[in-house]
Amino acid sequence: MTGSGPWTWSCAGSNGGSTASCSARLGHTVTGSAGTGGLISPTSQPVGHGDRATLTVSTHEGYAIATVTGCNGTLSGTTYTTGAITADCAVSASFRFTKVTPTVTLSANPSAPAVNQATTITATVTAPSGSSAIATGRVWIRGDDRSCTATLSNGSGGCALSYASAGDIALTGAYRGDANFVTASGSLILSVGKTALTPTTQTVNGSVGSPITASTAYTATGFTGAVSYAISPALPAGLSLSSTTGVIGGNPTATQVATTHTVTGTGATSGTATATANVTVNTATTTALTSTPNPSTQVKPSP
Repeated sequence: MTGSGPWTWSCAGSNGGSTASCSARLGHTVTGSAGTGGLISPTSQPVGHGDRATLTVSTHEGYAIATVTGCNGTLSGTTYTTGAITADCAVSASFRFTKVTPTVTLSANPSAPAVNQATTITATVTAPSGSSAIATGRVWIRGDDRSCTATLSNGSGGCALSYASAGDIALTGAYRGDANFVTASGSLILSVGKTALTPTTQTVNGSVGSPITASTAYTATGFTGAVSYAISPALPAGLSLSSTTGVIGGNPTATQVATTHTVTGTGATSGTATATANVTVNTATTTALTSTPNPSTQVKPSP
């Protein structure tokens, strides 16, 4: 027998083992290799003479199978089956780039605009994991009866929208695709004309005669124009509210049991919202002082 293994031997004996015949079936090796964009498995396998081998071809994101050749085989789906193997041979797979599906994300600034206030809608188009392509082209943004077009630069772009009435606007961003990406879309709920003050509630504690720790300045959303602040009922004597920030501060001179005050923010052009401040002022804190007599000034008793 000539040729290279591997060999699989089988023997049969007779007459108590005095005579025997042995045979070996010739084996071969089928190897697989893949180009950029995919895999082939297994990369090496032993195959008996005259048998067939199967290999599985898989693709990476954004690629498709172009060709699979070698060993007189045929491709069905992702399975490549060789012809009858009579010698070592190799299977090679190549792949072609295809468009990938991106993710479209919409964001708004300001996120909760007032009525008739322009807000910039930014569309960001992101490639899936494994792809380094950067999206180009345009995203058509639409909500109710308004629309605008964002031109992408480095994968993102924005345009402005405004609405004449309050409500929740369902925005959609339709990406039209480019040489690397298929069409895709994203969505965003835009709250228009919904005013708010943050934080919605605060607690202020103090004592008569001691400056309090100032409260937190309010963040106003959904207003048009500068926001001014007022409080009701009035704060205890010595405390005051900043009309521009809503901060409560000062040095209280009168006590007050826990009382809930309403802070109202009003936009110069439009918008109003409220928050609460719970204020308590206790009596002045006193510290008891004790003294020890100076031994050098004590009068000694008469003998």
